[in-house]
Formats: sequence, C-alpha cells, structure tokens
Amino acid sequence: MDEEEREISTDLQSKKEITFTGLSKAAIDTVRLYRSDPDKMNPIGAITLVGMKAAFPEKFTNEQLRNNPNLTFFNYFAWLGVEVNDAVDIVPQARAEGQQEMVENIFSWWKTALRATQAEADLTPEDSMQKKQLIEDYQREILFCEGAIRETSDADLNLEKLIKYREVVNSISIVHNATALMGHEALPTRLETINKKDLSLPALEEKYSWMVNGEPETDTEEKLSALFNFAMGVQVIDDWYDVEDDKKLGLHTIATQVVAGEPTSDKAMKKIQEIADGYFDKAETYGATKTAGIGTKQFFTVLKTLIRKFPKGGGRRERLLNGGKLILRHPPGYNKTD
Repeated sequence: MDEEEREISTDLQSKKEITFTGLSKAAIDTVRLYRSDPDKMNPIGAITLVGMKAAFPEKFTNEQLRNNPNLTFFNYFAWLGVEVNDAVDIVPQARAEGQQEMVENIFSWWKTALRATQAEADLTPEDSMQKKQLIEDYQREILFCEGAIRETSDADLNLEKLIKYREVVNSISIVHNATALMGHEALPTRLETINKKDLSLPALEEKYSWMVNGEPETDTEEKLSALFNFAMGVQVIDDWYDVEDDKKLGLHTIATQVVAGEPTSDKAMKKIQEIADGYFDKAETYGATKTAGIGTKQFFTVLKTLIRKFPKGGGRRERLLNGGKLILRHPPGYNKTD
C-alpha cells in the first residue's frame, strides 16, 4: 500500500457511521416498510435490509426504497440465498434419513426462488443481463465453496481453513446482496466473473481479499467491510448455538472445529467468544461504533436462545432434527407456479 492509499484508508477508518442507534432505527423502519409494502418485501429480505439501512441511511430511507427499482429483486435474491443454503446444508442428511419429500420440496422451492428472481430481473431490461449474471455468479461461487468444504477430509480440516472458508462464503453473500440492492455501479471493480474452469478457493480468496483482509478503497467498500465483520461475528455465535445440530447434519463449522480441539466446553466457549469479538472489533475499524457491535452480539444471542427454547417452531433444519413437519418458505403474496 503506497502513501496515497494509506491516507485514503486512514480517512475511511476515522469515520464512525454505523451506530447502535442507527441499527435500532434501521430495524424499526424496516418493520414499517415490510408492513406497508408486503408486495415488495419478504421476511428474509427484511432481515438482510436492516444492515444496509444502518450502513447507508442516506441512501435507503423507506421513501427512497419504495422508489428503488431494485428492492423487490433484492428481496427475491435474499430468498434465493436461503434456499441455496438449505439445499447444501440439509439435503444430504434428509436423503440419508429417507426424507424424500423434504428433499423434493427443498429443490422445488430453490427452483421457484430462482425463477422468481430471474423473472424480477427481466422487469428492468436496462440491467437484466447484469442481474442474471449476478445470480449465476452467486450460485456458482457458493456451491463451489460448499462442495469444496464437504469434500475435505476430517484429517485435512483445521480451524484456519474453516475460518477462511466461512470468510469467503460470507464475502460472497455480502457483495452479491449489496449489489442486488445498490446496482453494479456500487462495486464496479469487485464483480469480475470467474469462469467455471478457473474457479478455485484461491481464486475466490483473491477476488474477495479486499473485504476479508480489510482493504476498502471507497466509502461503500468500507461500510460493506464493517457489515462483513458484523456478519462474521454473528456467524460464529450462530455456529456455537447450533454446534450439536451441525454435527448431526455432518456440517463443518468454526464451532465444530473449536469444540473438537478444546478439552472442555468452557474453553471452547471462551475461544468462540474471542473469535467473535475479534470480528466485532474489526468492524469498528471500518466505521462501526463499539456499542453497535455489543448491541448486535447481545441481540443475536437472545434471539438464538429463544429459538433453542422452541425448536419445533424453527426452520427446516430444526424440523428435520426434531421430527417436526416441514414448513415451506416463500414471500407473502408469491404464488408458486410449476
């Protein structure tokens, strides 16, 4: 990094624009938007939108979002991401347990979400090709990462590899979801398509190194870097609460690796807290306040505690593991068509 780049980086890091108050207001405003515009919103998109509203309050007021031609596409894109995640996390175990109906439903709703997202892209002809490329790149990169980690033998896995894998996956999600809402002009140099024959973990690590390694060059990239570190901190906490379920599903996570390497649960929990706090601390470097990180961590911890108390009211993984009946997810008002 040369002197000019260091000055830009120092200037970016001096700002504190993502605050606990801002996150709270973003959450309240998102609920209001969801209630007033259910035809444009779904619960998954609403959750994802909170971070974007907190990071970019000047761009995403409710009035601005109502007039944003990308809002519905963004919501469908977020829904597609969850369907892809369910497919890679749940289908292998569901197949092993002979739950063919669940397998078929997950693939069916993945296909439905994909069709809906592509159809929404077609409604803006001026950038429909870019949006469809965004969809294709996202699915290709996520599926490659998930496939690669599943194919890695237990003997070859270690905490460092799992952290790198999770950082790349979360980077892919942050960049693609942000682009779905903000448009390609927001990250013009960060969206290069990696052809299938050239796709590899090193190639993906290089593509997203600016986010993982903390090398933002613009104000937008800085704020997305803060959101990335929030997402990683929350991910580590999520992994900890779901560690036993993830073991049953045969998933490799940061928490499953920490538990395997520590002699007691207390030491494992301390290690998890250190890793999560490290990400929340990094978020401060890119424009978040300490109270924003503390508030996010406490809110998510309470949320996960409540979910664990009512497992049969959860999503597909909880129902698979606890014998509940599968509930299909889709945006309100969306009618599935074969």
